[in-house]
Amino acid sequence: MVNFMILLKKIRIFFDSSTWRAFAKKMPWFLLALAAISLFLIVLTNEIIPGLLFFILGFVFIVFYHFNLFGLLVMVLFYPFQNWQFVYHDYNFPYVDLFGILLFLALALKVGSRLLKKEISAVELFKNELPIFGFFVFWAAAGLLAMNYNVDFGQTMKYYVRPMLFFYPIFLILPHFVIKNSKQWRMVVGLIFVVCLITAAIGLSGVVFNQQSGLAGYQAKPYPLFGFMPLSGNQNAIAEILAVGIPLALCLFVFAEKVKKRGWFILAIIFLTLIMLLTFSRSGFLALLVEMAVVLLFRFRGQINFKKFLTVFAVIAMIVVFGYFYILQNFSFVQNSNANRLLLSQISWHYFLVHPVIGNGLNSFQNLVGSTFIYFVEFGEPLDSHGFVQKVLTETGLLGLFGYVGILAGIFWRYVEFLKNKKESADYYAAVALLAMTIGLVVFELFSTSYYIAIMWLPIGIGLSGLRVFAKNEKIEK
Repeated sequence: MVNFMILLKKIRIFFDSSTWRAFAKKMPWFLLALAAISLFLIVLTNEIIPGLLFFILGFVFIVFYHFNLFGLLVMVLFYPFQNWQFVYHDYNFPYVDLFGILLFLALALKVGSRLLKKEISAVELFKNELPIFGFFVFWAAAGLLAMNYNVDFGQTMKYYVRPMLFFYPIFLILPHFVIKNSKQWRMVVGLIFVVCLITAAIGLSGVVFNQQSGLAGYQAKPYPLFGFMPLSGNQNAIAEILAVGIPLALCLFVFAEKVKKRGWFILAIIFLTLIMLLTFSRSGFLALLVEMAVVLLFRFRGQINFKKFLTVFAVIAMIVVFGYFYILQNFSFVQNSNANRLLLSQISWHYFLVHPVIGNGLNSFQNLVGSTFIYFVEFGEPLDSHGFVQKVLTETGLLGLFGYVGILAGIFWRYVEFLKNKKESADYYAAVALLAMTIGLVVFELFSTSYYIAIMWLPIGIGLSGLRVFAKNEKIEK
């Protein structure tokens, strides 16, 4: 409650700023312009919805233009809830994507204005504000080459733009542009931590109101709120968010100065870990183990023998994992899931060998699975790939995998460069927690389907922006 009140106080101070007062003076003119265009749309289409929709989205765009940080906070607030979608005619997408697009357009207008005024050069923009841009270009080029095997150009281009290219500018670049200092970064991380707690509470409600008998009755999984299911998918939807929440709680623990606050964050880590275990998510369990290993390795660097540590950790992990998996094997849905994943991997490998370099075409994986007779007989409706390696290899080949992995490798390399010669401090341990979170998410996506969306990439983008803030702090200290 104390932390929540502090967050409210910061938000109040934010809106009491001189920038807000200056914006409020201009607002009547913006509203008048929006109202005029909205009225024109209503007359033109003879429907009130297009005009009203333009007015609302225009208002949000203007607010985001003046308050970039507020736009990012709104994105964070909606990021786990993929079922919470904006729907209009044939268009539907999660609100985090909608707000991301509006914030991106607002920033693009602002940056374009600065370029025209020569306040910033294009070289500086690409060098300082677009991380891992070279690998992204390679990834984009691989997608274009893979289109050689697509038939429907319109649908292919739609998929190419969103979601294939969407994650880089919206979820990696926006946090990098918006977050300028430690105060802003901690505000964003604080909110995403609160969202993770809300997700854990939803998982706990799934346990409380679970009607199943036996061990399955204790499984934490998405539960509808007032008849609405904001989290999409199964128990993995919760586990994936908690794989972010646990390292971020560690981040906030590191920066907490008072013992009482640190105690609350320890309790939060215990609560999030407990809900993670109750999801019975094998992907989540593996991600958590890897995150723990990363934190321990960097915490005791120079004090432990790396080979011995790796051996001991591998043995312990194998015992725990096999014991955990052995218990789950008694459930029929786990056996069915294993058989499904194995067959999907076999199908992926077969079609990769058909076109190993540029792949079989964008968004083709599900259709290829659907055309495989044995899969249809065994499992019915085709599923998308449960793992980014199979997905990328099948659709874009080795070139696409090199581009996608290159983006991830570029991000990891930034962490390594920062931590390599860094003395132990709050920033150091926070960077370790962020690295653990990033690696944990990548491990999770070896078995999941969120490899292009906000659930994976927005936390990674926020982590990368945190690394930039820490580097600035180090320069200031020097």
